[in-house]
Amino acid sequence: TLLGPKHWDPEVDFDPSYPKEIRPDLPKEMAHFGRIGDSKITVDMLLDFQVFDSSQELIVHPDNNTHMGAKVRIVRSVNEYYVYDSRNRKIACVPAEVKIPSPKPMPRVPRVFHPPAFGVTILGSSHGFDPKGSTSGYVLWLNGRGLMVDPPPNSTYLLQQNSIPPSLIDGVIVTHCHADHDAGTFQKILQEGRVTLMTTETIKGCFLRKYSALSGLQQDFLRGCFQFRPVRIGESIKCRGGILRFFYTLHSIPCVGFEAYFGGKSIVFSADHMNDPVKIKQLCDDGVVSPGRRDELLNFPWHHDIILHEAGVPPIHTPMETLISLSDEIKKRVYVVHVALDKIPENSGLQPAITGVENTIVLEDAEVPQHSGALEILELVGSIELFSDLTIKRAGEILDFAHIETFNAGDTVIEKGQVGTCFYAILSGVAEVRVCRSRSSTFEVQLTSSYLLDKDRIQPVSPRVRARSVEEYRESDLELSEQYTVKTFLAGDYFGEQSLISDNNIRSADILAVTDLRVAVFDRSDFLWLLDGTNILQKMSHMARMRAEGTWNIIQENSVLRQLSGPQKTQLETYFEKLDFEDGDIIWEEGAPAECAILVDTGRVAFKTKPKNIFCRGNIGVHIQVDPTTAFTSGKEVLQPEMFERGSFIGDIDAILANRRNDVAVTAIGSVSVLCLYREELLNFFSNNPGVLLSMLHTRYIL
Repeated sequence: TLLGPKHWDPEVDFDPSYPKEIRPDLPKEMAHFGRIGDSKITVDMLLDFQVFDSSQELIVHPDNNTHMGAKVRIVRSVNEYYVYDSRNRKIACVPAEVKIPSPKPMPRVPRVFHPPAFGVTILGSSHGFDPKGSTSGYVLWLNGRGLMVDPPPNSTYLLQQNSIPPSLIDGVIVTHCHADHDAGTFQKILQEGRVTLMTTETIKGCFLRKYSALSGLQQDFLRGCFQFRPVRIGESIKCRGGILRFFYTLHSIPCVGFEAYFGGKSIVFSADHMNDPVKIKQLCDDGVVSPGRRDELLNFPWHHDIILHEAGVPPIHTPMETLISLSDEIKKRVYVVHVALDKIPENSGLQPAITGVENTIVLEDAEVPQHSGALEILELVGSIELFSDLTIKRAGEILDFAHIETFNAGDTVIEKGQVGTCFYAILSGVAEVRVCRSRSSTFEVQLTSSYLLDKDRIQPVSPRVRARSVEEYRESDLELSEQYTVKTFLAGDYFGEQSLISDNNIRSADILAVTDLRVAVFDRSDFLWLLDGTNILQKMSHMARMRAEGTWNIIQENSVLRQLSGPQKTQLETYFEKLDFEDGDIIWEEGAPAECAILVDTGRVAFKTKPKNIFCRGNIGVHIQVDPTTAFTSGKEVLQPEMFERGSFIGDIDAILANRRNDVAVTAIGSVSVLCLYREELLNFFSNNPGVLLSMLHTRYIL
């Protein structure tokens, strides 16, 4: 992060055709930026560790070498640190426990966002020291799908608030390993699915070493959390009908920018870059860069249709004067990023990059490739985990069977009481499952047999958007009140499958288009033929049985599992097995292979003997090998529960991963029903969702 990699192999980062005379000498450039005056920067220059005395006080003296700081006294208490100046005046109170603030609530965009064929959405446009702005981050849209570029922290939350589902994001580009550029990438990797990471081999190595050191996880484990697509400087990388070309910028550590071409249009992103012609020439005179590298840096590609260029504080960023000196014709295409908005001079002709999907920069006249429609359908089907067993041989049939239908906002896609004849997968837009609240006690049971009831998300619907089939409801035996939304579908989600595979193929609820909606539709006969010879129908039938058992509601009872995304919860449902036990039954024996974990449905279970080295913190029991006061420096220890009830997840995750034996038995207290996750299915789930694995490492139970 500070000085870049210690070792660099110049051959791995460049295409063989890229001329050697214009290649950067990264060690020389890093050495130049890694000095303050005549002194080489070291970590010791940034940090000074001091120890509290026996009275829990610490005197901090000013640094005579740097003439920085003032004499202060720090007093340590249980929950705070108090800071006093030289006159013994209290000047600060710092909490002992750092609490990460929740993301600020954002209003939902009233209309669903339809990604452009070619364009950029600005997620953040400022730098890492701006208290008001979000760190720079972007989504590059190519043929309707996105590549996130240096996503800022909580960018997934931002996308969700704007109804942009993760299924629309194909991967992440990491430009370099400064914290205001890669922290959101680590978060993105851990949040859902297996992300594709695009960068050079050198930057990937920096990323792995950094986050292995920060997290305490082995590099090999972190490497398995994402798919790596290496980029090489000078190589044209094909991506969704477009071309990406990367280049090394001039920065304190290895950093890449890129040019993107699609449909006859182009975008360039400078990334962090010291674009100062005077200093670049001086670096050549000083022998830091070669004449070829100098000329390449001076020849920045200002010809592109859209130019995202950074500005910031020299000597590692571009001075604003460089951009102000550009011609008016170029300035019309420049969007300034990585700078606080108030730092862009008025009347300079420069325009800031404004955040938000509603301000997406779109190249309207980009030509869409002829095969884009087929690519859209295949990627949609490929993103649905249920269809992961389909092979490339079925691609022709998928394209032959699928047809596109569109619905306007407010249209009914499926009506309750209809005979199910089609399967739907959403290409774009939002749909909702709507039901009418009844006094019948069987309301929730009937609903959960076909749809995913989430009690926390039930919302009444305005009468003006009620389903068109209200009169049909009145003809039934149910007494009606008002409609409720019980599930929301976004792009990449699917519905309508249950009535195609069940004996009773009558639709059990209305599904309405909340926004304009585009769906890929498969007729029943085509759908069943497509799945013939696979185990997909068995998976779907099994999932239907699990839903009839109310698995979604049980998941919602668990403090960690309830935070999973809808697709992740659906994956779990396909893996669960329902098991019943009587009072005193052993669910697993001490010394037996650790072959499963359980989620309690009804009844209670308990450890037969209290496990050793379990530290209880909040709702989670963690297995540790050290003194808990060393492992956890804050928070109060919570007593381990005597018994575990509905929603409790129990299993020795470390033993399951290492294929070890259980060190304690688990027994049933009274009649018990559990949802069982066997080792093979659990490992498969962790493989597809490495972030969930990270959140469960070392756990013995989660309430």
